[in-house]
Order: sequence, then C-alpha cells, then structure tokens
Amino acid sequence: MILDKQSKKDLHIFPEEGQKSLFEHIDFTITSQGKQYLKQLVLKTPATWEDCIAQQETIRFMVQHTACWPSTISNGTLLLLEQFYETADTFTGVPSSYSFFLQTLLKKIFQQSAYAFIQSTYQQFADFYSGLAALYTYFNKVEVPVAIANQLALLNGILEQELVKQIVSAKQAASFHEKELFVYKARRVLKSSTQKAIEQLAQLDAFLAMAKATNHYKWSFPVITPTAENIFDATQLTHPLLAKAVPFSLSLSKAQPLLILTGANMSGKTTCIRAVGIATVLAHLGMGVPAEQLRISFRNGVVTNMQISDDLFKGESYFMSEVNRIKQTVSTVVVHKGMLLLMDELFKGTNVHDANECTKAILEGLLLQEQQLMILSTHLYEAAEHFQHNEKVQFAYFEIQEQSDDTYSFTYALKKGISSDRIGYKILKKENVLSILNNNV
Repeated sequence: MILDKQSKKDLHIFPEEGQKSLFEHIDFTITSQGKQYLKQLVLKTPATWEDCIAQQETIRFMVQHTACWPSTISNGTLLLLEQFYETADTFTGVPSSYSFFLQTLLKKIFQQSAYAFIQSTYQQFADFYSGLAALYTYFNKVEVPVAIANQLALLNGILEQELVKQIVSAKQAASFHEKELFVYKARRVLKSSTQKAIEQLAQLDAFLAMAKATNHYKWSFPVITPTAENIFDATQLTHPLLAKAVPFSLSLSKAQPLLILTGANMSGKTTCIRAVGIATVLAHLGMGVPAEQLRISFRNGVVTNMQISDDLFKGESYFMSEVNRIKQTVSTVVVHKGMLLLMDELFKGTNVHDANECTKAILEGLLLQEQQLMILSTHLYEAAEHFQHNEKVQFAYFEIQEQSDDTYSFTYALKKGISSDRIGYKILKKENVLSILNNNV
C-alpha cells in the first residue's frame, strides 16, 4: 500500500516531537528486534488483497494465542546472543579436556570475566533454544495459519541440529568444560541458525504485538474486500489516539465516492479525516480497528493533503507548496486505482475566490477517476454547494450547538448535509481578543 512520507506525518503514524503516534499506540512488542520488524510492517503494508487477508488471518490466530511467547526468552536474551556473534572470541584452538580442572580453577581466580562470560553465554543459549523448542511444541498442538506454519518448518530444521538437541536436553549440571566447548562450537556452527531463529521470533513478536493491541483496545476485525467493490463503510468509528473520542459513522461507496465535510474549526473535521486514514492503515496491517464494524475494499494507497508548509530554502510560498502537493496527489491517482484521498482545507494559501475555483476544478477532475474514495473538509461553502446536485457526492458536518446568549458548544456529532455555522466572530469574543484591543485604546 502506498503511504508516502507526508501522509505518514499527516496521520501521525510514527513519533514526532510533542505528538502521540499510532506506532507507539500499537507497540506491544517484547524485544527490540520485534519492534524493528513491527516498524517495517507499518512502513510496508501488504501489497495485495490476498496478502492482506493472509496477514489478518495470522493476527486473528495470534489474538487467541497471546500467551505463546516462551518465558525463557527475553529481550536481553536476544541482545546478548547478537552481541556474542558481533564480538571476537579468544579461543586459539578447540578447548580440550587436558587439565581442564586446572584451567577452570585458573579462570575462576585470574580470569573471572572470561569464566562468567562462558557461564552466562551457555545459559543464554540454553534459555533461547529451550524456548524455541517449547514454542514449536505449543504450535504443533494447534491448527496454524500459513505464516506460522512456515515459521514452524524453519524452527524444526533448526531444532533438529545435533548441537541444538544437546543443549535443549542438557542438564544444568553440565561441567564448565562442556559449557566452554559448547560456546566454542556455537560460535562456529550455530551463527546462521541463531540469526534465522531470532528473525522468526522478531516476526512472531510483531504479530503478537498487533494481536495484543487488538485485544487491549477491544478493536474489531474489519471485513476487507477486493479493490473493485470500492467501499469504506464504518459504524461507530473513533480516533484511537484520543482519550475521549466521540464515535461517528460514515460510508463511501462506488456510487458516492466523495464526502465533503463542512463546519467550523475545532468541530471535528480533521479528527474525522485522520480517524478514517488510521483505520485504513490498521485494516491493511491485518489487525483490528477502533470501530464497531468496518467494511473496506483493499486500498492500493492512502494520500493526504493536510499539513502543508512553505519552503523558504526553495523559495516556495505556502500556496505553491499546496499546488505541488496536490500535483503529487493527482499524479498518483491517475496512475493507481483504488486509492483513499484525504484532503483537509485545500488552497488555504490564496484568496477565497481562487481557492473556491481551484477546489471545484480539482474535485471535478478527481470524480472522473475510477475506484477512488475521497474525503474533503472545507470552509468553502460555495464550493460545497457547487456539487449539491452531483449524485457522486455526499455531504456531512459536525454539529455545533449555539445558544441565544451567543455561546456555543461542540457536540462532535456527525450529521448529514452542509453546515451553515458561522462562529468565527464568536470565537474571537469568547477568547477576549476584541476586549483586549478595546481596553487598550
């Protein structure tokens, strides 16, 4: 799924200073390797509908098996094993049994760090491979999806190696010489196997994290259909990064692929757009979404036009930056079908008349493209009214309750139609901007 740098920023996918992020919200990983793999999954979601369904099947399975992680394998275990293979050893030859008792005694007295290193490394290998054996046994007792079955096949090949069998079956009473000999052989024989096993555990950790997040937040799994259906139908959807998000329902379809949101600032338009984008990303990761129900056709990408900034180094004005971003958007849409376009207040960098004309022209062109789903928020009521009789366009706004004493409140309830709210002047008065000026005349 196409999700460019600007879209990731607009949707708060990864951490930025002073902002919550989706990645942090779903990061229930145990290991640093799992965290890195989860990041790669978010950076590159499944490229096809079939792959997306397969990944969802895996996450559904993991939701039922979140306790499968071996207790003997910690983040420290994997880090120490990786460090072991990154450092050089001091063995000049194969450790022999010749006077090994004396050698052990000397190591205890004069080379305490070397002695402790052998003891600790042996224990880490024992914990690691015993954990793998327990994991293999656990999954062998249940019917597993394809991705887990592939992991089991790889783990089986690793666990069948003689040196691995030795340490899995070894007793804690192994002599120091036996441990030293194992560590020597492990560096030379098990490096590739250990690294492959760590990679498999990283994948499992990432899948588990998404399953744990789905369970923790009580999210529901969406129904994902092929791209051609061209639908986004959500019931009681919320923005997952808001503590007290108000749920809303909306539907985009092949018959009505464009939703125009109108209404005042702070009423909920941008939050709504971000919620739709985040739910789409979560669905394509194969995990649950913050909605009672969601039916979504596979999207080949999400493109946003939200946080635009001018570029002083390029000598670009704010408006020119907006034009360049919308150019990137339409270029992507023309090449790729099945996109989700999220647009927040287009052409803020020019006058109202130009913004109105530009917005209408862009929307008319986008409506000619096939299998696209689009949401636009705007203050340009004239632009919205221009499309009132277009059967492909629907309208919604977030309700504001205005009182007779010129006060108002936001309900964040999504209603059908075009908003007629005009509260900019009231906001100025409520924030005492005008009284500050008048009192200082």
